[in-house]
Amino acid sequence: MGGIVVITVLMAVYQTPLAMLREAVDSILGQTHPGFEFLIVNDGSRDPALLEYLARIEAVDRRIRVCHEPHRGLTRSLNRGLELARGVWIARQDADDWSASGRLARQLEFLRSHPWVSLCGSNAWTHQQSGRPLWPTDLPRTHAEIVAAFPAGNPFVHGAVVFSRRRALALGGYREEFQCSQDYDFFWRLSEAGTVANLEDRLYHYRYTAGSISAGRAAEQAIAYRAARELARVRAAQVRESPEHRKAETALEVIAALESAGRGTRETLRGVFRTQLKQADHVLLAGDYRAALRAYLRLIWNHPANILAWAKLARYGLFLALPPAREACFRLTAASPTGVPRTPAAGPDPLRVLFVIPGQGEGSSMIFCRRQAQSLAGQGARIAIFYLLSRTSPLRLAQEWARFRREVKRFRPHVVHAHYGTVTALFTVLASGNIPVVVTYRGSDLNHVPTSPGLRAWMGRLMSQVAALGATRIVCVSRRLKGCLWWRRDRVTVLASGVDTRLFRPTGRDEARVQLGWRQSSRVILFNAGRDPRNKRLDLAQAAAAAARRALPGLELKVLDGSTDPARVPLLMNAADCLLVTSDAEGSPTVVQEALATNLPIVSVDTGDVAERLAGVRRTRLAARDPRALGEALVQLLRIPGRSDGRPKAEDLSLARIARSLMTIYRVVAAPEGSRPAANNPAVAGRG
Repeated sequence: MGGIVVITVLMAVYQTPLAMLREAVDSILGQTHPGFEFLIVNDGSRDPALLEYLARIEAVDRRIRVCHEPHRGLTRSLNRGLELARGVWIARQDADDWSASGRLARQLEFLRSHPWVSLCGSNAWTHQQSGRPLWPTDLPRTHAEIVAAFPAGNPFVHGAVVFSRRRALALGGYREEFQCSQDYDFFWRLSEAGTVANLEDRLYHYRYTAGSISAGRAAEQAIAYRAARELARVRAAQVRESPEHRKAETALEVIAALESAGRGTRETLRGVFRTQLKQADHVLLAGDYRAALRAYLRLIWNHPANILAWAKLARYGLFLALPPAREACFRLTAASPTGVPRTPAAGPDPLRVLFVIPGQGEGSSMIFCRRQAQSLAGQGARIAIFYLLSRTSPLRLAQEWARFRREVKRFRPHVVHAHYGTVTALFTVLASGNIPVVVTYRGSDLNHVPTSPGLRAWMGRLMSQVAALGATRIVCVSRRLKGCLWWRRDRVTVLASGVDTRLFRPTGRDEARVQLGWRQSSRVILFNAGRDPRNKRLDLAQAAAAAARRALPGLELKVLDGSTDPARVPLLMNAADCLLVTSDAEGSPTVVQEALATNLPIVSVDTGDVAERLAGVRRTRLAARDPRALGEALVQLLRIPGRSDGRPKAEDLSLARIARSLMTIYRVVAAPEGSRPAANNPAVAGRG
């Protein structure tokens, strides 16, 4: 990331369950604040699934930077993150919690308007491990209130804070002598060095987990709390004696305070009881009811005369037996969010987009849409896919309508995205109600296709035009396709489908042929007939290959049809000598983008945006829609072996870049009507 980074989101990861980590990451990638660095410090985890996930998200999102370190614990991992961070501000995020989508924007807005503040936290919602809500926090807000609250406990939620990196480094960061409650000591010292504040807004979601420090290491945490309070008391006494001189403790003094606190905590029966009680409470709040019951019964067995132990057991019974009592005991309100970002009841945090795709979603059919969904998930969106199984039968369409409405009720999307025109687009516009709809037109849904004449094709194109009237935003995969619209062109963004440049990449022709069992000496033309060989003009491709074969005997034409395994296509492209495109009508042929990504030479007719894609790329040819002209172009290209230089052009069409553009569109259309940018804003309307 070039230039000054305003804010770095710092997360340390070790043994966090992958599902929780995804929720935390998704909540950051879905932030409304546009620019930040997301620094993830892997504290020595060797879990293959976690490592694969970190590698994948780092590859698809340039905001993410993963640092792999030996296992040294949370404190040292956070200090390592402070060293590596590029941001002026550090935003903490715990790997098992999640943030509201507007968190960073709101906290930065506050810090810009209050430049004297060096640490800004916020209130939070608390949740069980499953995501079930418990209660909202009510933290002290002003500097004076926060300073007064420190002796009683931590007045900040660690994962919800944003603080000055410069100020943190000046204090030496987190003290590594504190293996627990490092944030309590760190924030107390920051409050002594500058002004701190908490926002009233609830911008963070804190999750109680059965495996957390509070549940498993409550005794150590109690010792750290006691030591931090004692160190703060000594510092305050020194300041009172000599206001102009503030002395930082040495490491030996910190260790001595921890040892003294440990002796004091362990030697008192009250300290042991309170530690065990805190562990039991935390396990209950995490939702592990059996473990909590065992813990409360153990407390009563060890302390039968303690009234507090019996009161806690009674509260446990009320919590399980009476939901109204649960709400009273834990201050649960109707406004509480009711889930985690990746569940249907997630609340407003991540952007939820429902894809509507025609067909069954099998094989190579609309494969580029499914890949686009995966890429958008890497950008922080939650994607659900509704496959429209019928587009011809009125009875089946009525059934699909009911099924679609059930999916909308379950998923509660912010945006619905129809990935084709004709019946698919019109169905989506009519069935989505008040939900904003994005429609992507891909070619034959707007283009006149000579091989598909008749009333049915005309009606399909008419439905595409009518659907455009109800679309909130329109995506056309080429400029030429945009010109086919009768109206609403001011709502159009020109955006290709995108190519997975990690999957489609040059790997070497000879190596690919060995894997496929092809002869090294043969010349091979690749042709994509898909599921519509008439429109793709398989007949013209065969005639062109026959014309070229007169000059190049033994020339082979390999045809990809709807049954071709999509996973084999990159290998086939690397093994072939040329791609041939002869379609009568296209929008933006994905196969051309994939060929560019693998540096496969291309011969094509002028269809869709092919001329634009091939401009300036060596070893590509545009030819007339005629067997002889196409045959001559093939001969010219194949007589001299070699690959194209199309890879740089394909990088501009990578799925990650397209996904970022789509995320911008989604955020615009999901915004309240009065706050949407004008439709002809270039940042929204794209290159159209």
